[in-house]
Amino acid sequence: MTAETRYGKVQGTETAAGYVYKGIPYARPPVGADRFRPPQPPQPWDGVRVCDRFAPMAVQKEEKPDSFYGKEFFCDPGFKVESSEDCLYLNVWTPKDAHQLPVAVWYHGGGFQNGNGGEMEFDGEAFNRRGVILVTVNYRLGLLGYFCHEKLRDADGVSGNWGLRDQIAALDWVRENIGQFGGDPGCITIFGQSAGGMAVRDLVCCPAVKGKIARAILQSCNGCKGPLRADFTMKKMEKISARFLKRKRLSIEDLQKMDVDAILKLQWEYNFFAGLWTRSGISLTPVIDGKTIPADPELVCARGETARVPYLVGSLKNDMGVSKAGAADLSKSRMQMSLMRWAGCHTAQGVPGYAYHFQHELPGNDGAGAFHSAELWYVFGTLGRSWRPMGQADHALSGRMTDIWARFMKTGDPGWIPCTGETGYCEILKAE
Repeated sequence: MTAETRYGKVQGTETAAGYVYKGIPYARPPVGADRFRPPQPPQPWDGVRVCDRFAPMAVQKEEKPDSFYGKEFFCDPGFKVESSEDCLYLNVWTPKDAHQLPVAVWYHGGGFQNGNGGEMEFDGEAFNRRGVILVTVNYRLGLLGYFCHEKLRDADGVSGNWGLRDQIAALDWVRENIGQFGGDPGCITIFGQSAGGMAVRDLVCCPAVKGKIARAILQSCNGCKGPLRADFTMKKMEKISARFLKRKRLSIEDLQKMDVDAILKLQWEYNFFAGLWTRSGISLTPVIDGKTIPADPELVCARGETARVPYLVGSLKNDMGVSKAGAADLSKSRMQMSLMRWAGCHTAQGVPGYAYHFQHELPGNDGAGAFHSAELWYVFGTLGRSWRPMGQADHALSGRMTDIWARFMKTGDPGWIPCTGETGYCEILKAE
């Protein structure tokens, strides 16, 4: 199947539910002089570009196969891709004979330093069967995605947020081109989990995103007064970066010339150094620069200046900050409470916010329970790729969750009443 984008024709491959186009460029490779620059439009191409394999992921350290998440999500060599600065690509799954269908744009997690849009737990077929087009996005990570410095400021007077601006560029590409794949550019949901959810929280505050999306889903991330990170300002992070470079006796010109192996080594050192100043385990993140993100997202939310769209938010029983023993009592989860505050703030402003809590403990001999990221197998309907002995109850729950997500993407209503805050309604998701 061939589709014609603004930049050239692309050829996908057939799936059981439709077609998939892997590795479509949505921006020019951010290499050479384009390192530490906002994303630029891709170069047009002649002929038909064959898009039958996932493109390289952003520069990052490979997940160790014997680590928890290595075993969980990175164990299949069929999904292994190289890492490269040339990483600004997206993937599109679309049903056959699609016409004016709702579109879901997925931003992966990984602490803003790991992950990619082609991981084994992500797939669009389950959504395609429910009449939704799925787009997954790669974006710059780590030091190459979020390093701030006064000498890197662009014409708008801002530095950093390279990865966030990649995400905005991908959204703009979708709006311009998704009609050629059968999608409705006026019905786009952005959603993400962990760092991807944090990115969605930032994106709905961006002036460049307002009016471009119809719904938003935040999975396992901060809402209002959450446990993960403070929202750092650009100027604060520029000062920390300047101190770091001075200590390392490096210049911005040195950074521009470094190979990616040296960048990764420096990134590890920077994380440690910056963490001493920010008291955060993740210091390479989107920053409040006054332009891309105009103010602290909590303040933007309180002012009623986020994207005026329905929100679906939630976390897991054993999510970050919750012991493996679990806490079905929602008040024991700081993350869940913060997300319910986010939902309640919007509901009070006349924009419905809906809350869920995933309490299903996954099967397996590791006793991991409902761990951070566990819901991904269920949302994307990819349980058959997991090493875990998924049973009938797991598949039933997965079907229910994909139905909920797809219904929200189509209508803005997941099937229950909006949340009004910490004590408001929250849908419990677990096997019957």
